[in-house]
Amino acid sequence: MVRKLLVWPGLMAAFFTAALLAVHAQASAEASVLPDVELPSQANEVRLQVVPVTSTVISSAIAGEIAELSLHEGDRFSAGDTLIALDCTLHRARLAKARALVDESLKTYEVNKQLSDLRSISTLEIDVSAARLAAARAELGIMQAVVSKCEVNAPFNGRVGRLEVKRYQYVAEGEPMIEIIDDSALEVEMIVPSRWLPWLEKGMAFDFHVEETGTMYTATLERIGAQIDPVSQSIKVVGIIAGRPQELVAGMSGTAVFSPKE
Repeated sequence: MVRKLLVWPGLMAAFFTAALLAVHAQASAEASVLPDVELPSQANEVRLQVVPVTSTVISSAIAGEIAELSLHEGDRFSAGDTLIALDCTLHRARLAKARALVDESLKTYEVNKQLSDLRSISTLEIDVSAARLAAARAELGIMQAVVSKCEVNAPFNGRVGRLEVKRYQYVAEGEPMIEIIDDSALEVEMIVPSRWLPWLEKGMAFDFHVEETGTMYTATLERIGAQIDPVSQSIKVVGIIAGRPQELVAGMSGTAVFSPKE
């Protein structure tokens, strides 16, 4: 009886050991058939964005209420077209007043000049009338400049990228109102590792894939940034797209592939 009790623990230990070895073997077999992690196919691939060569955000040069805004985001316009018009009733009234003051000051100066020739007034009076005429003309110039800012005209052909305001809205001086882009010429911007600089050079060709179109395109490296970001150890570069593919739109993104020269 004692012999059986001694043998039983040994059998149990052997059983549990065999079971653990079986589980370990099964786990190893399952790990060996796990799918491989997909690695990048190219070591010299970087993300890019399609951007317009020319774009700008136009801010209000004067404060006022927006009286005219007929464009919408995406609309096209030509150079010289009115994009936004402000209500300048008060400014135009001040301009008319400035013109009247110039006329008044001019007539006063001309009369004083004639009287001065007749020695009927002092030199001080003619000098004061001349100064008042100059001040009136300066005020007229200021009001003409202000009124010229009542309409925002397009500086180039393009499209409305983004509207920051609405009609009848009051805008302050310097407030952004509209972003416009010239989409007749596009380029691609990339942030590349600074360690590429030894072989990156202006004029080198590279291919890039745009995700929105699913198409490969060709571009030429046009500009290399002047400063490296010390944190990310990267630098900005810009490429010019060959031709002007009509399907490309500013804001599209994709991947560029660079091949170092041997």
